[in-house]
Amino acid sequence: MRRLMVQRRVQTNEVGRCAPLRLAIGAATAMLGHGVRVVSVEIGTSAGLNLFWDKYSYDFGVTMVPGEPSVILTCQLEGNVPPGLPLSLPGVQRRVGIDVNPLSVTSPDDRRWLEALIPATDGARRDRLRAATSIAATDPPDMIKGDGCRDLPDVIAAIPPECVPLVFHSHTTYQWAPEERDALSACIDRIGRVRSVWYVCQEPYVDAGDSVRQDRLVVQCYADGDIRFSADLGTSEQYGAWVRWSPKEVG
Repeated sequence: MRRLMVQRRVQTNEVGRCAPLRLAIGAATAMLGHGVRVVSVEIGTSAGLNLFWDKYSYDFGVTMVPGEPSVILTCQLEGNVPPGLPLSLPGVQRRVGIDVNPLSVTSPDDRRWLEALIPATDGARRDRLRAATSIAATDPPDMIKGDGCRDLPDVIAAIPPECVPLVFHSHTTYQWAPEERDALSACIDRIGRVRSVWYVCQEPYVDAGDSVRQDRLVVQCYADGDIRFSADLGTSEQYGAWVRWSPKEVG
């Protein structure tokens, strides 16, 4: 146990959060991206399971999105979500994960550690994790050990100009200091002034009037050196069980 405490970090990799992410990417695609090919870049990626957001199946109630049948993510939608939105997708050219301590989907020890972070009573999440890990292991993402803000420009620079970087993070930057979050926002803005980039933020926030922990879902897309689409899309449950869709454009 002492050895594990020294060597390991709490790095849950909850694929249920891909459901809100899928809707945010769908919104970006509907506005800007039909026919676009993206390179998915996740900050704070853990084992990179959420980089495979385009591979899983989704049950949004009124809309079913087919994918790998071994992972079906169920998400209840509240609000006026355009029916075709979950089906709007760019093509994914490559997947890159950045983490200070990346885990490998092909490592038995790392896979056991990910399972150990799930409560023993939650068999459904454990089964879903195993299925998602098996999908990722067939074509593992490129994993970079580094700092999500400091190393992001080099990662973006290596992406071919015909592809749009899709940068996202989930339950990561809420652990950062405010100046670190500001630095990431400034980094995204600098990149967006010289090339197209899509950015999705899915992080917890505190609402004094609501005791339920929830995430805020924000998307910002750059093209031709300017912000072309920027919106606070609404809120979601921390494991992606529901999304309250209430988009507001932000300037």
